Amino acid sequence: MKILTIIIVHSFILWGVFSQILVAQPLTMGFLNTDAKPFKWKVEGEFVGPFLDIMRELELRSGVSMQFEPLPMKRLLLYLENGKIDGAFGLHKTPEREKILIFFNTPIKWITAHLFVKKGHSFQIKSLSDLSGKRVNLIRGTWYGEDFGRLIKQGKIEIKHAQDYDQLLQMLISERVDFSVATTSVIQAYLSKKNNIYKENIVMLPLVLYKPRPLYIVFSKASKLPHKYQVINKINHALKEMETKNIFDKITHPYGYTRFHQ
Repeated sequence: MKILTIIIVHSFILWGVFSQILVAQPLTMGFLNTDAKPFKWKVEGEFVGPFLDIMRELELRSGVSMQFEPLPMKRLLLYLENGKIDGAFGLHKTPEREKILIFFNTPIKWITAHLFVKKGHSFQIKSLSDLSGKRVNLIRGTWYGEDFGRLIKQGKIEIKHAQDYDQLLQMLISERVDFSVATTSVIQAYLSKKNNIYKENIVMLPLVLYKPRPLYIVFSKASKLPHKYQVINKINHALKEMETKNIFDKITHPYGYTRFHQ
């Protein structure tokens, strides 16, 4: 009996050590390195905003240490594919990405996208087929749904890429493209600034590119993190708790939007 008691006690000790090992090695979590108010933006060279606040709250609730690395989208996806980073946040789910990524169960945000044009250059559009023959720009590596993606693959629109939203809107104002495609709330944040060139020169077309779609936290299938599936379970549990206790909106409300506000 004494031997059994010792074994049980040692088992609990080992489990405690094992639990600490699970969270001792910080996860490297990437994200797109563009200013995108109201979600994330730079202040004195460091990214701030509700997306970072959500991730830090998740870190506390899950007990999983994390470090955050801003990256261009192309490099972000490459690092996820080869396991150079453990995960990322703020990504849409696509069939191609599901091949290399594990998507956590609880989204962190829902967003929509619109078309934006230079003032005085609006055009009639009833469906995406009306865009054929036009020039469009978007942030490199972003995804705006199957229907829009099909137009691109079929070569019916000319695509130009921008590295960030400032470049995207400058290209539109200088008439290098006929319209821009972007996340609705991000461009609205740009247009809401007082006394800026964007507000004076850019308007949004009424057609919604797609219904609200979720943004997720993801984990690389190629991550070399030991015990990664136990870590994934911890994070999934913490995200569900945050959803149940309405933590997402408590974090985002001071920034002027909610998790479901587009």
